[in-house]
Amino acid sequence: MSNSQTGFLGKFKIVAVFCQPTGDKGLFLKGSVNRKRYKNMEIVITEFWIKLALSIFCGGIIGLERQIKGKPSGIRTSIFICLGTNIFISLGVVNIDANVDVTRVLGQVVTGIGFLGAGVIIAREGLVLGITSASVIWVLAGIGSMIGFSHFIEAIVISIVTLLILVGVGFIENRFSILRGGMYSKNGGSTVGKKESV
Repeated sequence: MSNSQTGFLGKFKIVAVFCQPTGDKGLFLKGSVNRKRYKNMEIVITEFWIKLALSIFCGGIIGLERQIKGKPSGIRTSIFICLGTNIFISLGVVNIDANVDVTRVLGQVVTGIGFLGAGVIIAREGLVLGITSASVIWVLAGIGSMIGFSHFIEAIVISIVTLLILVGVGFIENRFSILRGGMYSKNGGSTVGKKESV
């Protein structure tokens, strides 16, 4: 075999290693760069589903408590708040570069969620109602932001702590009548009577 033929076959073997048929998808470049790229893509896709599931879970458990008490921010609203903030933060993280500050996205989320929280606050007969619901919306946005930044464990912990506070404080208020005065009483200004749940 001549040197020219050996050189040609050597080049052919190199090409055959990097380009292999993959069924109906034709030739697929198998280089290390592309393997790394598709591995990273798999990681991104997996993280997307984790973020989606956590947004539904964290928003759902808090929204369930709110809906049972008949409050404005129910299951659907709470899930959408978590999901929406997660989407915006995730987009900011994915598209970050040297000229982009992802905290600007976070700042806009905080501003926008403030308007949403203000929408559930109402004044009735001299009493301001809905403060707790607005605060929960604020916390939900924070949880969604944590999920967007991939702080999964922290988001779950904050969600459980928030739920325990909502349920636990309500339980304590039911046990101690001294905590059921003023705006926390259904009859408005008296300390007697059933409290209005938070």
